[in-house]
Order: sequence, then C-alpha cells, then structure tokens
Amino acid sequence: RTAGVDDGDDFVTQTGMPAPLFLLLLGAGPRARQAPANGGIPAWRALQGEAAQAEAEGWRALQGDTRDEAESAQRAHGSPPCLRNLRKVGSGHNAAWHLATFEPSQSGGVLSRIDVLLALDANPTEPCLLLNFVHADGADGSKRTRVGHILLACGPSSSALRGMFVREELRGQGLSRVLLAVWLRLCASAQLSPTTQQINKPLLARSLEHFGFVPANRAFPVELKPPPPRPGEVAVAQRTAFTRTRYQPPRDAAQLDAAIDVALAGGRVSLAPSCDSAGTGGLPATSNDLACALTLRPLCSTVRIC
Repeated sequence: RTAGVDDGDDFVTQTGMPAPLFLLLLGAGPRARQAPANGGIPAWRALQGEAAQAEAEGWRALQGDTRDEAESAQRAHGSPPCLRNLRKVGSGHNAAWHLATFEPSQSGGVLSRIDVLLALDANPTEPCLLLNFVHADGADGSKRTRVGHILLACGPSSSALRGMFVREELRGQGLSRVLLAVWLRLCASAQLSPTTQQINKPLLARSLEHFGFVPANRAFPVELKPPPPRPGEVAVAQRTAFTRTRYQPPRDAAQLDAAIDVALAGGRVSLAPSCDSAGTGGLPATSNDLACALTLRPLCSTVRIC
C-alpha cells in the first residue's frame, strides 16, 4: 500500500478498524454497547484500591442529575483518587481534567494555545485514557475547539500510545508531531517511559521514528509516497515505514529530549494549575500529580481534596 504524506492518515488503532467506527467506540459519537465479562466496569477503577473503589462509586453517583446549584458544584468536583489533584472541567460523560497547556513560541496557522485535557476511557480490559487537545478561544479561554486526541494505555511506570486522531481540516500541517511532542514532554516530566502498542498506520510510524523510536520488527514495510515539491523545493525521496509492530523509545534520553524541542519549535509545555490553587496564585500541579494521572494509579503521597 502506498500512503500519501498527510496527517490525515496518522490515526492508528490497535485493532486497525476504520476511524469513524473507532470514534464511536471512543465516545466521540453515540456510545457503543458492550457486554464484557466484568459487566462493563472500566479497568481504571480496579487500580484505585479497595477503599478508593467504594469512593469511586460515590464519584460515579455524583454525576447524576442535581436539583440545586450546591449539589451541582459538589458534582463537578468529584474525581477518582488518581485525579483528585487536578482541576476538573465538565461533569458526567463530558468530564475531563486539565493536565497541561502548550504555548507556541509564535501563534499563527494551526498553532495557538492548546490545552491538554485528560478524559477517562471506559475500556473494561485495560486501563486507558484520552488526552484531548483543544484550542482555548476567547478572551477568557472558555470557548474550546477540539484539535485532536491521543489514546493511551496506562502502565505502572509507562504510557503506551494506542491511537491518535487529528481533525480532518487541520491535517497535513505537521500538527501530529506537535501533539506527540507534548505527550512525550509530559512523560518526561512524570518520569514515565513512553512506548507504544501495535502501530498500524505508516505515517504515525514515521512520526515516531522522527523522535528516535525504533520498531520492534521490520516484517511489514510500507513505502510512503512523498508529496509533490512546492516551487523552489527539492523533491523528497520515497521513504519506508514499518507497521504492525510496537515501537520503543530511543535509549538516549538526551536524543529524545532534543527531538521534542525541535518539534515544539520553542513552544513551552507547562502543567496546569492544581485543584487547590484557584485562590493561591495558580500554583501548577506537581510531577507526582502528573504521574498519578498518566498511570491512573493513586500514587500521590499528598492528596489535596478539591
């Protein structure tokens, strides 16, 4: 198969199913019905501990309808233990937690301030989460426009890329590498090992190789057809990507960090204010808070109840 060089082809799923169907399963459209052996309980719940498990069920109960503003405020603050130190945005099926913000060195085109919002995934067999990337529009940042998302599997000390999506009208502008760089910088801040599950899309594979990731095997090469050169540009040679394989990060952390810096082009990734900092000058969340969130495990030594 020959694939065009376009971010539109960088949406990979572990199953290789078409993007529209996969988006339905992720909750971007009508929810798909599943009947797993465990009754459909999200896998992340089991990681919260026995005491926290009962509390997590209380968190679920808080997402129901409310009759007054006081109950609504309480409902908005309910969070599982692994996310308690992050500021919550929305409630119910729209609940997310503000994890970080990317500020580009120069705004223009598709690059402007991007907020990173963590959403829980209901995968019943493996703890997973979504990193939603949204433009914060308007003077107060209240209007949000979705840019794309990354689907991650959560290990005890690792964050594994499962899938990626960029809005169709924003593809072909190098945005996928920026979003990958933000994820990789967050992994570094949390001291987590970034890795992947099986990568099936050749353009996503090439983007990972840009950061120094190497395929576990090279049994399924795919030739990538380069785009036609623009006036004054030199034609790019045909490239090869390796699919149907996992990717591992470079052994040299400095090499990976340098590649992240190149992709961010001088932009800065900063952790979002923590849940208790609204009235104290906006103190950022800690790297420990970030590790709790990206692993979905309540590892935090200090819990600040929002």
